[in-house]
Amino acid sequence: MNKKVLATAGIAALAVSTSVAKADEVTTNGQVSTTASVSSTATQAIPTQSQVETAREQANAASQAVSHQESVVANHEETINQAKANLAIADANLQKAQTATDEASLEAIAVAQGQVTSAEHAAEKKAQEELEAAQAAYKEKATAISSKEEQLTADQNAANQAKAAYETAQTVANEKVVALAVAEAAKKKAEASTTNILQRFTVSSEYISALKIYESRTSTAEEKYQAEQTLKDVNKRDRENNKYQDNEADKNITISDLNKLSEAQITDLSLYTSSLINQIRSAFGTTETSVSKGSVMATDRVTDGYVADNWGWESISNRRHDSAALACAGKSFNTVNIGENLNTWQGLTGPFTLNEIKEYIYEAMLDFMFNGQEWNHARSIAGLTSDGGETYIGTDLSVVAGAFNVHVNNINENSISFDSSFDTTKIANPYVGSQSQPSLNANLAAAKVAYETAKQANDQAQSDLASKKVASESATLKLKNTQSELTALKATASKLAAAQTNLSEKQAALKQALAFAKNRVAALTNASANLAKAKAERAIAFAKLTAAKGALSTERAKLVELSAKRDKLMSEYTTVQTAFDNYMKAKADKERQTQLSKEFAKITSKGLTPVSIYDVDGKVVALTTQEQAAQTVAQVPVNYGQTKAEKQAPVQEADSLPETGESTASGFSLVGLFMTLLAFLGFVDRRTRRN
Repeated sequence: MNKKVLATAGIAALAVSTSVAKADEVTTNGQVSTTASVSSTATQAIPTQSQVETAREQANAASQAVSHQESVVANHEETINQAKANLAIADANLQKAQTATDEASLEAIAVAQGQVTSAEHAAEKKAQEELEAAQAAYKEKATAISSKEEQLTADQNAANQAKAAYETAQTVANEKVVALAVAEAAKKKAEASTTNILQRFTVSSEYISALKIYESRTSTAEEKYQAEQTLKDVNKRDRENNKYQDNEADKNITISDLNKLSEAQITDLSLYTSSLINQIRSAFGTTETSVSKGSVMATDRVTDGYVADNWGWESISNRRHDSAALACAGKSFNTVNIGENLNTWQGLTGPFTLNEIKEYIYEAMLDFMFNGQEWNHARSIAGLTSDGGETYIGTDLSVVAGAFNVHVNNINENSISFDSSFDTTKIANPYVGSQSQPSLNANLAAAKVAYETAKQANDQAQSDLASKKVASESATLKLKNTQSELTALKATASKLAAAQTNLSEKQAALKQALAFAKNRVAALTNASANLAKAKAERAIAFAKLTAAKGALSTERAKLVELSAKRDKLMSEYTTVQTAFDNYMKAKADKERQTQLSKEFAKITSKGLTPVSIYDVDGKVVALTTQEQAAQTVAQVPVNYGQTKAEKQAPVQEADSLPETGESTASGFSLVGLFMTLLAFLGFVDRRTRRN
């Protein structure tokens, strides 16, 4: 039974075929008939390598001769172009000479010379008249120029004096501006001091004692219970003992967007809150708070987180603080722990005056300390939960999802890591140690009087400065006008020099015109001789052009002859080279066929079946046995990445010696063999899985 195999990798671009291919017939005595193309060319003359080289050299020489002749033709064409240009020049010169001859007459010369002479006298007379007029005008203006120069000196002195007075007034005005600025700053400071009225916040001794017992870890349950009862009993009284004082200055400041307070506004609210907390901590004897740049930034980032998370009334009611916002703000400083006391109102959105905002913060402190239900906020505000370290306070507002929030954030210095970016630089608190309202009002009244006095002095100085400025500008303008008038007078005087220059220029022009007229007379006189010369030069140019055209015609004919010879030699060379290449190919095919005949005889003499091996072009390059081909395939894994040539190479089981040319296989194609092999492999795989 015939076996069909597929060899891919391992035969390196060769293919073993088992399909029947066109092959030479095997004789009964085992000899192979090799009817190769070599014998078919026996009737033709086979060129030698030397003959091929000779034909190539002759073709190249002919090509070079053509190139050289093309250059010669190009040079002759350039010569003709130059000859044409020379002929055109000669024609133009001839035309000029002919025109001059036509115009040549004694009458024409006399008329032209007379016109030049007349024009010369007229132009010279006009130039002389202009010169005399300029001289007269110059004498008249000389006195005016002298007088105007004296006036210019006087105007210059007046302008200098006015400028000096203006500069003095400017110095005085600048001093008054500075004095006014100082007075205004003092007034604003006095007004600001009335803004920072000290809000009083008190806690009774009973409340303090009870909260400390309630917070103490050593207190018994009974003591804690009694302390809680005391806190409830004094809660209402202590709350009513604290009243917010309205601030008239803050009533004039309105804030619309409560989520976008400036750094200065957050700092002010933080300092205000810290002053309230410190009054409470002073009563409790705990560490007082301060405000730093870091705490201002921290509370701003916390409120931004609440807004970003949409942490409004519902979230606060159900889950209290936005822990994620607090943690995120803390991590942004690498790293700090941020605590928070939060007071929330439902439905408030603003805008509010600064006085109303501070009242809400004051009410938040009352709710933290005296809500009567829990005391965790009170312990935090009073400083009973801290570990003794300094606490930095930051206060900010947020309006989000139906909630208006007052955030009082605290950062204990012991929670700040050594490499944290948290800025602990303290900010001076203007709310600490504020004066009483009557004293502040007296200071403000005095500052206002000083400001009004400085303002009046400044107004007078500015008025004087304005008048001095007008006087200086007027003097400067008069000086400029005098300078312009003097410049105009000098310009009139300078016309004399211009007239003299004009006279010289016209005289030079007249001399040039006279020379031109003389040249024209000479040209007219010599017109006949010039015409004869021009005709002779034109004849020479025409003869040169005719000769150049004849030479070009000869060289072009030679180029045609050389091109035909080159084309003939190139054709002969191509024919010889093709015949030689065909002979060498046929010779190689014959030698390969002879070798295959030997291999075929060797295999069949051993009683084995020959199998053809193809290269990537489908040519038989060797023979092997069916047994060796099967063994090779069994050892080589199937390659699913074959080249196109490998996929197309047929597999053949040879009963006779195959043709070494292209295969005309009519058996199984590569696709059929490939599918058969895949089916075989699938069968084996299925059996393996069943096992």
